[in-house]
Amino acid sequence: MGALDVLTVNNPLVQQELLTAGAPKLLSGLESMGAQLLREQAGSFGARLRDEKAAAAAPKLDEAAHVRAARDTRIKYDGLRQRAVRMMQGWGDERSTHRSGR
Repeated sequence: MGALDVLTVNNPLVQQELLTAGAPKLLSGLESMGAQLLREQAGSFGARLRDEKAAAAAPKLDEAAHVRAARDTRIKYDGLRQRAVRMMQGWGDERSTHRSGR
């Protein structure tokens, strides 16, 4: 999902291709089932994909803004991966107050 999200930032045609291929329907299904982190990300990515009017009306990004947008998207998914690893290790998410007993 992260790679597709970055691609929508990097290539304007990807959003249309994903819409045509039925990605919103798939993301809607993921949003209703599965792990909480997956549901959250599928919901937000699906909402951005479906928001065609905002994408069409958005001004073209200059090179620096484009690089920032792509980087921010990658960082978001890196943080998500770290959060998932913590949850799998039994630490819960960042809202958890559970700490090591060391």
